[in-house]
Amino acid sequence: MQLLHDEIVKRKLLVDGDGGGDDKRLVLLQKYVIDWCNETSDNETESGMKYQKLLSLLCNIEYQAEKTWLVREMATREQNRYEKLHQEIGEQIEVAKTHIEECNLELIKAKQIRKNKQEYDVWAKNVMEHPDREQTTRELERENERRKDMAQTQAALELKFYSQPYKICKKNWKMNLWTKKMVKTLS
Repeated sequence: MQLLHDEIVKRKLLVDGDGGGDDKRLVLLQKYVIDWCNETSDNETESGMKYQKLLSLLCNIEYQAEKTWLVREMATREQNRYEKLHQEIGEQIEVAKTHIEECNLELIKAKQIRKNKQEYDVWAKNVMEHPDREQTTRELERENERRKDMAQTQAALELKFYSQPYKICKKNWKMNLWTKKMVKTLS
């Protein structure tokens, strides 16, 4: 029974998944090899059993070593893949930053263009409220003609007024008399 219990403990130690079992397996293999080499009994069955345990343990150690090597290779490949992925993502981030900067510049230009268009619309509205140059020129010419006509009329009236001052005074005197007569009649 004790032998069975020792075998169970040995197998549990062999199945150790933490990685610390490799040293134990090698120590156990060394112990089995020494026991097998130092064996003095001529019992072929017992010697064959020990030899089979030795081969089984050696096979298990080789399997664990191969498994550890494969896990290490897989981890290395994954690490390389992640580094490559990290580099690609970094490059994509840089491209995105450049694109964002370009878009910001375009946005600034678009805002300036929009502002200019709004200012243009305000100026255009002001311009449309006033007549065009040809119409303004025609109106100015008409006003200049009218001013000239008025200046000529004024000059003619002044000439007439200053050339006949006594007639105006006489008419003014007659009008005063008539006004006085009317005031007396009404009173």
